[in-house]
Amino acid sequence: MRNTVLTDRAKRLRAEATRVEGLLWGRLRNRQLGDWKWRRQVAIGRYIADFACVEAFLLIELDGGQHSDATAYDERRSEELAQLGWRVMRFWNHEVLADIGAVCDQIYRSCGSEAPSPNPLPRGGEGFILTLVIASVAKQPRGLTQTKIEVPLGCFGAMRLAMTR
Repeated sequence: MRNTVLTDRAKRLRAEATRVEGLLWGRLRNRQLGDWKWRRQVAIGRYIADFACVEAFLLIELDGGQHSDATAYDERRSEELAQLGWRVMRFWNHEVLADIGAVCDQIYRSCGSEAPSPNPLPRGGEGFILTLVIASVAKQPRGLTQTKIEVPLGCFGAMRLAMTR
């Protein structure tokens, strides 16, 4: 279920981007950085990340002067996002302004040496429906049961499955 409060806030943040966010977005958008797909102001868990690359499970956070007093909060937030499988990189605004090329190089290296999948999900639209057919042998008269699950892949097109026995 989507958190509409976070989604609405993310939309507002996209519309009110800071100068530094706009500068970095100009380098990340449209797969300009190593053909990696980036999104901006993305709701993840109970947070909104400045930039997210789903293919690399990498988040970029830009920190202004207000974050110098919020290091404990930022560390806790990064830990929670890491528990969801994300890696978090943080840059100070002045680092981006002083040398955006070096910042982009660090981001590119953190994405990994391999390029993203040569067959990415289609751009736009609703994406795919992932259909799983789970067969299990149960102690039932017929012996075999099948369960069909259809899962719409949302805007990220990424899904993690955990199986237990």
